[in-house]
Amino acid sequence: MTTKEYFDTRVDWFLGTVKKIESNDFNLPEKRQFEAMEEVKKRFVDSLKKNIDEIVGDEGMRRHLLISMSYWQTSVFNRHALPTLKNAADEHNIGEKDLRDLIYDVQLFLHENKQKTLTYDLYMKAVQETADNLVAPEGATIQ
Repeated sequence: MTTKEYFDTRVDWFLGTVKKIESNDFNLPEKRQFEAMEEVKKRFVDSLKKNIDEIVGDEGMRRHLLISMSYWQTSVFNRHALPTLKNAADEHNIGEKDLRDLIYDVQLFLHENKQKTLTYDLYMKAVQETADNLVAPEGATIQ
């Protein structure tokens, strides 16, 4: 099996499993869904480590890897962060489109706190911190 074929099978497994967790096919409580998403990401990344130089060196595989990880990140954000942030955004008259930009703020908080293991509680702490620091866009009227 070539590296590309191996990579493609791993990506298919990763995205398929993420979609199953996302649609709650496994009937998991919210905290366990988050933990399952983290475990799937860890297993996916670990499975690629042996071939990572070749994968990153190939434009197509690198792009597919970035898209896959972006899908995972957006899925986690939508399921776990968005409800909390949406409530805070409603208070500050911030549109849902602008909420998508807050993925970066959540990631920045996590990076600054340099936690090796990302737990549900830590992620939600980052989400709450981001929500607490929301401000209305300039010129917006808070309703």
